[in-house]
Amino acid sequence: MNKFDTLTKYIPLLEKDNLGTWSTDLEHHDERSSGFPFVIYSVLINQFIRDVYEFQENNPDMELNVYQTILEKHNIEWKLDSLINADHTLLDAQAIMALILGSIRAERLNAGVLLEMLENKCIEKWLKRLKQIDEL
Repeated sequence: MNKFDTLTKYIPLLEKDNLGTWSTDLEHHDERSSGFPFVIYSVLINQFIRDVYEFQENNPDMELNVYQTILEKHNIEWKLDSLINADHTLLDAQAIMALILGSIRAERLNAGVLLEMLENKCIEKWLKRLKQIDEL
């Protein structure tokens, strides 16, 4: 079994999944909810997120808890267009994992970031890069 198999198994699955849908949940809006739109991710994407966090936990040597520092080291700014346009073909596994984890973490501050990364095929191409690294 390769190091990234638990994540790269999602490559063919992402192509067929509905990924997520936007919701405003106006029906349940009250003074406790923000009323801002948010994304309801598919079961597959929620499992992918759990698997990424589990990978991070099981691989402390990759130091993914400092994903922003890792990205800065590779001259990738903490901006959506910079993340999307990062040349993944030159990045090592740590940087690719920082992109994936960063996209997931960014969702907490900015609803829809992860969905945009999924729809733009960024997550898919990053997973393909991990698969390529695994096969070296």
